[in-house]
This record gives sequence, C-alpha cells and structure tokens, in this order.
Amino acid sequence: MKTMRAKVIAGTILSAFVTLAIAPAAYARTVGAWAGNPLTSSRSACYSESAGAVQSTIATGCSGEWEVNLPIDASGSFTVTFTAKNNAGAIGTVSCAAFAVAPNGTYTSTSNVAASTTSFATYSLSSISVTSGGNLYIACFGLGQGTVGTIGW
Repeated sequence: MKTMRAKVIAGTILSAFVTLAIAPAAYARTVGAWAGNPLTSSRSACYSESAGAVQSTIATGCSGEWEVNLPIDASGSFTVTFTAKNNAGAIGTVSCAAFAVAPNGTYTSTSNVAASTTSFATYSLSSISVTSGGNLYIACFGLGQGTVGTIGW
C-alpha cells in the first residue's frame, strides 16, 4: 500500500512539474482589413467593404494607402500575414508591408510583398520586432488594383 501511495504522489508531483514547465501557447490574432483606416488625404468614401475585406472605389481624387493597427500584448517578434487578390486585368498589384513603431516615434518596416494571383491567397511578411511600449501596423498599397481580406499576426 505504501509503494502504491508513493507512486501516486510521485506521479502527481511529476505531473505538476511538467504542467508548470510547459510555456503557455501563443494565440494568433486575425482581423478583417476593413478594421483599418485610409492615410494621407484619402477619404473613407474612397474605399469599399465586402465581408470585412477592403478595396478602393477608384473615384477621382482617391489615392493613398490603407493602414491597420495590430494590437499586441507584449514586445517581441511578429510575423504578419495578409490575404489579397489582384483584379483581373489590373495594371498593378496590391502590396502590403508591416511597420513596428517605437515609443519615441522611430520605426522599422518589412519589405513590401505583392499579391500575385487573382484569387485570394495568403502572403507572409518577414518577421518584425516590436519594442516594449511600441505598436505594430500593416500598410497596404494599390487597393485600386485589388482587394485585401484578412490580416493575421
């Protein structure tokens, strides 16, 4: 009986140790691109929404980029993804880049990644580091050429 109780106690201690030693899982976040805002002099009327995705209305006087703030809980390295598609017959492409902005206003960015198909596909930007107290954004360009759907990080 004592050996059985000892085995149960040892198993319980081992189980508790393993539970504490394993890091909690990181949770990915996603948001529809429509959660963002136009930059520069573009008006919200220059863009349209469909199922959370955003595209330009291509109205006269509309230009610029679309930016989405990506909330983070702590500093670290992030890989931002986006879904996008180009319009059939478009003369350009939709592209996006991620930006990490430090509390003092300095920033770094990833290279632009352009959509390469007329069907929605997922594109990954290179990893970007956000300092403590900093912010993470994605900016998308060329929305008159296609649509940006979901942003993930």
